[in-house]
Amino acid sequence: MSNGFYAEGEVYLTDAIINANLVCEKAKFINPNGYALISERLKVNGDVFLRNGFKAEGKVNFYSAKIGGNFLWTDVDSPEKATLDLRSAKIGTLGDSRESRGPTRCQDQCFLCLRCKL
Repeated sequence: MSNGFYAEGEVYLTDAIINANLVCEKAKFINPNGYALISERLKVNGDVFLRNGFKAEGKVNFYSAKIGGNFLWTDVDSPEKATLDLRSAKIGTLGDSRESRGPTRCQDQCFLCLRCKL
Protein backbone atom coordinates (compact mmCIF):
# COMPACT_ATOMS: atom_id res chain seq x y z
CA MET A 1 0.00 0.00 0.00
CA SER A 2 2.54 2.52 -1.16
CA ASN A 3 3.39 5.00 -3.88
CA GLY A 4 0.03 6.56 -4.52
CA PHE A 5 -2.29 4.12 -2.73
CA TYR A 6 -5.46 6.07 -1.92
CA ALA A 7 -8.55 5.00 0.00
CA GLU A 8 -11.64 6.85 1.22
CA GLY A 9 -13.57 5.20 4.02
CA GLU A 10 -12.34 2.36 6.21
CA VAL A 11 -9.50 0.02 5.27
CA TYR A 12 -9.46 -3.23 7.28
CA LEU A 13 -6.40 -5.30 8.15
CA THR A 14 -8.00 -6.74 11.29
CA ASP A 15 -6.62 -10.16 12.27
CA ALA A 16 -4.37 -10.26 9.18
CA ILE A 17 -0.97 -11.94 9.31
CA ILE A 18 1.84 -10.39 7.28
CA ASN A 19 5.02 -12.45 7.08
CA ALA A 20 7.03 -9.51 5.73
CA ASN A 21 6.87 -5.71 6.11
CA LEU A 22 3.80 -3.49 5.95
CA VAL A 23 4.93 -0.48 3.93
CA CYS A 24 2.65 2.56 3.59
CA GLU A 25 4.83 5.23 2.00
CA LYS A 26 3.04 8.06 0.16
CA ALA A 27 -0.24 6.27 0.91
CA LYS A 28 -3.39 8.17 1.83
CA PHE A 29 -6.19 6.86 4.06
CA ILE A 30 -9.07 9.32 4.27
CA ASN A 31 -12.02 9.03 6.68
CA PRO A 32 -12.02 12.23 8.76
CA ASN A 33 -15.05 11.30 10.91
CA GLY A 34 -14.09 7.73 11.71
CA TYR A 35 -11.50 5.02 11.25
CA ALA A 36 -9.21 5.38 8.25
CA LEU A 37 -7.11 2.24 8.91
CA ILE A 38 -8.29 -0.57 11.19
CA SER A 39 -5.54 -3.03 12.05
CA GLU A 40 -6.76 -4.56 15.30
CA ARG A 41 -4.89 -7.71 16.26
CA LEU A 42 -2.76 -7.43 13.11
CA LYS A 43 0.39 -9.55 13.23
CA VAL A 44 3.41 -8.34 11.25
CA ASN A 45 6.53 -10.47 11.46
CA GLY A 46 8.63 -7.67 9.96
CA ASP A 47 8.39 -3.88 10.20
CA VAL A 48 5.56 -1.37 9.81
CA PHE A 49 6.46 1.80 7.92
CA LEU A 50 3.92 4.64 7.99
CA ARG A 51 6.24 7.29 6.59
CA ASN A 52 7.58 9.35 3.69
CA GLY A 53 4.38 11.22 2.93
CA PHE A 54 1.97 8.79 4.60
CA LYS A 55 -1.30 10.60 5.29
CA ALA A 56 -4.30 9.61 7.35
CA GLU A 57 -7.33 11.71 8.09
CA GLY A 58 -9.14 9.89 10.87
CA LYS A 59 -8.21 7.16 13.32
CA VAL A 60 -5.38 4.75 12.63
CA ASN A 61 -6.02 1.74 14.83
CA PHE A 62 -3.34 -0.80 15.75
CA TYR A 63 -5.07 -1.96 18.93
CA SER A 64 -3.54 -5.24 20.19
CA ALA A 65 -1.33 -5.52 17.11
CA LYS A 66 1.89 -7.54 17.28
CA ILE A 67 4.77 -6.02 15.34
CA GLY A 68 7.93 -8.12 15.40
CA GLY A 69 10.26 -5.36 14.22
CA ASN A 70 10.10 -1.58 13.96
CA PHE A 71 6.99 0.59 13.87
CA LEU A 72 7.99 3.86 12.21
CA TRP A 73 5.71 6.93 12.05
CA THR A 74 7.95 9.46 10.31
CA ASP A 75 7.56 12.22 7.72
CA VAL A 76 3.78 11.96 8.05
CA ASP A 77 1.72 14.44 6.03
CA SER A 78 -0.72 16.46 8.21
CA PRO A 79 -0.26 14.41 11.41
CA GLU A 80 -2.71 16.67 13.25
CA LYS A 81 -5.52 15.05 11.23
CA ALA A 82 -4.72 11.53 12.45
CA THR A 83 -5.04 9.75 15.77
CA LEU A 84 -2.81 6.71 16.19
CA ASP A 85 -4.10 4.06 18.60
CA LEU A 86 -1.42 1.68 19.87
CA ARG A 87 -3.22 0.48 23.00
CA SER A 88 -2.20 -3.05 23.99
CA ALA A 89 0.10 -3.29 20.97
CA LYS A 90 3.36 -5.21 21.23
CA ILE A 91 6.07 -3.58 19.14
CA GLY A 92 9.75 -4.40 18.80
CA THR A 93 10.90 -0.77 18.40
CA LEU A 94 8.73 2.34 18.14
CA GLY A 95 10.07 5.32 16.21
CA ASP A 96 8.67 8.69 15.24
CA SER A 97 9.87 12.13 14.29
CA ARG A 98 8.98 15.39 16.01
CA GLU A 99 7.58 16.71 12.72
CA SER A 100 5.15 13.80 12.59
CA ARG A 101 3.54 14.70 15.90
CA GLY A 102 0.50 16.91 15.74
CA PRO A 103 0.65 20.32 17.40
CA THR A 104 -2.32 19.75 19.73
CA ARG A 105 -3.56 17.16 22.16
CA CYS A 106 -6.41 14.84 21.26
CA GLN A 107 -9.83 16.36 21.72
CA ASP A 108 -11.57 13.17 22.78
CA GLN A 109 -10.59 10.72 25.50
CA CYS A 110 -6.86 10.39 25.12
CA PHE A 111 -5.23 6.99 24.91
CA LEU A 112 -1.70 6.13 23.92
CA CYS A 113 -1.19 8.00 20.70
CA LEU A 114 1.97 9.47 19.28
CA ARG A 115 0.39 12.88 19.08
CA CYS A 116 0.06 13.23 22.86
CA LYS A 117 2.26 10.79 24.72
CA LEU A 118 5.70 11.06 23.13
